[in-house]
Amino acid sequence: MNYHSVILCQFDLLNLKTPIDQKLLNFYKAKIFAKNYCSKEKVTDPQKIEQIYKDVFEKFSKYAISEDRIQKMQNVMLDTNPENFITEDNYYPELFPNLAESPLGIDIYARSLLFNRIALNVLNQFYPDDLKKPDDIIHVTNTGYLSPGPVQTFVDQKQWFNTCVTHSYQMGCYGAFPAVRMASGFLFSSWNGFQYAKKKLHIDIVHTEVFSLHTNVDEITPENIINMTLFGDGFVKYSAYESKEFENLNTTGLKILTNYEEVFPNSSENLYWIPNKHHFYFYLSKNVPHVIKNNILNFVINLCDQIGINFLENKNNFIYAVHPGGPKIVQYVQEMLELTDDQMQLSRKTFFNHGNVSSSTIPIAWKDIVEDNAIPKGQKIITIGFGPGITASGLIFEKV
Repeated sequence: MNYHSVILCQFDLLNLKTPIDQKLLNFYKAKIFAKNYCSKEKVTDPQKIEQIYKDVFEKFSKYAISEDRIQKMQNVMLDTNPENFITEDNYYPELFPNLAESPLGIDIYARSLLFNRIALNVLNQFYPDDLKKPDDIIHVTNTGYLSPGPVQTFVDQKQWFNTCVTHSYQMGCYGAFPAVRMASGFLFSSWNGFQYAKKKLHIDIVHTEVFSLHTNVDEITPENIINMTLFGDGFVKYSAYESKEFENLNTTGLKILTNYEEVFPNSSENLYWIPNKHHFYFYLSKNVPHVIKNNILNFVINLCDQIGINFLENKNNFIYAVHPGGPKIVQYVQEMLELTDDQMQLSRKTFFNHGNVSSSTIPIAWKDIVEDNAIPKGQKIITIGFGPGITASGLIFEKV
């Protein structure tokens, strides 16, 4: 049996809307938080309204993720054109068409239809008519669910009737990792398992993360302010090729050397993401960075053990792409692994330029590695994502 490795390449990043400066984005969000509160409590006295706005802005100043951490983010549902406002300062007119009557906004059914519309728009931009169809498309998202999914609708519209569609949903911010495992498994089984099967050559992975669909302006709490200013929207596509087919592309990619995943003990209650009546409800405990801190070293040692590498002896030979779930997570990973600022620079850069865009975040970092000519071929990369469980998932790549 011949071994066929799998290469990730052809990374494509899409902005449906121009990313917005974080300082301005926080300003817009603080205003609609305050406006929602006044509408919900039926506050009409100008002095009381002024005080509420002042109090909300003070809370945002204290708890929101600031512009020194995130430069800008994409926010698809935000609309700053006054001509589209249903009422003054209503920066989310599609989500909150009538704050006075429904401060929670449209229900989850309507938001799911919005997700489908947005995802189909993304797919049509990722796949112009002259692009060769893939054997498979794996769709990754945490921010939408409906059946048939948008990729199934899309392949029907394109008449790609023998392109296989697989959903990799609700895996949290590490969602790219199970999708890569799926793509690898599909290629391996095609080449090494099913003797008479047609060989798969090209599998696409598409991420559509629309966190802004789940904007929750009803809770003026530190936790909700952090969550609503930490996450942005992200859309990424990349391809997995069998190694021989990859050689014909004359491009740069990331060869998968190994993968490893584990759930950290006694951590499942620290993070959850549950469909609610009006949006997906998100809870992120302040303990999450500490859970990661206490477990990350053993996790990376185990990841490297999969291919016989002693991490402690070879840590300086890797570059690192760690999911920047927040500033503390990056800081603690760096401390526990005893890495330099340069080794963690890619993770901080991704967070600064895009914010946390859930499962799309780490593929953006992979894209930067592939396109950075200063990173030579042969360089090995440790990449790690985190999500519900609390789960850590890792891959080791070699740039080729």
